[in-house]
Amino acid sequence: MKRTPLRRRSKKCKRKLDRVYLEWVHTQSCLVCGRVPVEAHHVYEMCYGIRPPDRRAVPLCWTHDSRDSKASIHVLGKRFGETYGIDVEAEIKRLNEKHEAEKSNQDQGSGRRYCAV
Repeated sequence: MKRTPLRRRSKKCKRKLDRVYLEWVHTQSCLVCGRVPVEAHHVYEMCYGIRPPDRRAVPLCWTHDSRDSKASIHVLGKRFGETYGIDVEAEIKRLNEKHEAEKSNQDQGSGRRYCAV
């Protein structure tokens, strides 16, 4: 029996990592209810099966991120934003801008360069 060669992942769908951003997301409060602690939920845009870039992560508490809860993003899917009146894409953009602003403030205060791991 002849084996087929393994397929490599498409470079187009390669995931971009940003651990510093994920750590920062964990310090934020839930988008829906404002509770802490939160989990970083990666919002899918395309390439199902491959986690999206870390910069598409939003902070959600256990209730709004768990698969066991009826109020979660996993159960509601695309209706999540409509249900809670949240524009998820706008929130992703806002979080990225807030992170960049805080990062630049830290860079100016510390006098050293910022390096994302």
